[in-house]
Amino acid sequence: MERVRDALHATATSVGENLLIKYVAHSIPSAVASTCDYGSQLEEVRRLVSGALGPKSDALVYQSRSGPRDSHNWSPTFSVTCAW
Repeated sequence: MERVRDALHATATSVGENLLIKYVAHSIPSAVASTCDYGSQLEEVRRLVSGALGPKSDALVYQSRSGPRDSHNWSPTFSVTCAW
């Protein structure tokens, strides 16, 4: 975390309040997610790391579909949260 903290301090002057840290995890089908602690574990890691680093904004986002195309996967997806 020390290297991330250093990078945050180095970029703080150029991005200021607009800094957003994204925690990226693999998406899993909602049916699978309801049977495990995956989501709560990810949220706990996000909370602990952001608490230690102190960013003003953070988000947990998901990448990669899994399961059949018609299955509902967790969102938001990483690509949806990017302003290209």
